[in-house]
Amino acid sequence: MKRIYIHHEGEMGLANYTLFNIDTNHILSIRDYEFSENPFMIKPLRKYQLLPSGWFSRYYDNDGPYKNNEEQGMVKNHRREGKWIELKPNRFIDSKEYPDFTDTYTYLEA
Repeated sequence: MKRIYIHHEGEMGLANYTLFNIDTNHILSIRDYEFSENPFMIKPLRKYQLLPSGWFSRYYDNDGPYKNNEEQGMVKNHRREGKWIELKPNRFIDSKEYPDFTDTYTYLEA
């Protein structure tokens, strides 16, 4: 059985949607959509696996080197392995409230 859920928030024609799909292997696929002054925008698909322990783990389709606009590292057995580098946008930082905060991205190496 497949379950699909939708989350909606927004007003006045501007909205954010999130679609969730859970497959028979307990892989949860999440896709965000944004309606704004720009045309319809689709954000990258993210996948997670529900483990027997009840925890969620990030899931990758292919093993080997992985790189996109926000993260890079090695994937082994569909999970992160070793050192990873992440670069995340800081779009929720209010520059008027925090004028000293000038970085538009946070860099994380772990």
